[in-house]
Amino acid sequence: ALHGLGPDEVKALMRQNLKPGSYRAWRRRVRAFADRREVYK
Repeated sequence: ALHGLGPDEVKALMRQNLKPGSYRAWRRRVRAFADRREVYK
């Protein structure tokens, strides 16, 4: 994952550093990216 952290650590980090709206947008972006990666595998 990001910077060698586990998913939970990344989430905690993002939650600390982003405004709530930005955090939600980031989660959506990550989920969409993961979904696309599954499709193209």
